[in-house]
Amino acid sequence: MTRRFVMCADPAEITTQLQPVDDMSTTISKVDDTTVLHVAGNVDLLTAPTLREAVRGVLDSQPDALVIDLSGVEFLASAGMQVLVTTSHETGKDIPFAVVAGARATARPIRLTALDTVLSVYATRTEAVAACQSRLAARQ
Repeated sequence: MTRRFVMCADPAEITTQLQPVDDMSTTISKVDDTTVLHVAGNVDLLTAPTLREAVRGVLDSQPDALVIDLSGVEFLASAGMQVLVTTSHETGKDIPFAVVAGARATARPIRLTALDTVLSVYATRTEAVAACQSRLAARQ
């Protein structure tokens, strides 16, 4: 992340603009009855609100199941992990929810914060989708 300082006309008004080196992006796909939100880039304090909006949009569409695929994430900060926890609470028992975090950049912070004991975390998208499909089948 680069920092650029901008001087205003009034020296008392100094602002800092933070610009991420790599933006975060999200895409949505569907695998059987599971909606997959693919995330790529850095998930940090600046990009977590964008991730939150993307999740909110998916949840507003009332998916049968949701997988957040972090396999394209290069950096996962606590703000991003908070989005995952919030999503887990919002989906509750009604919507099967899983997270793909197989790479070191995502698996390590999730493991170090013990979120792997709270979230359903899988190394691959295939495993995460299969787990959601299994939970859907068990409900019927």
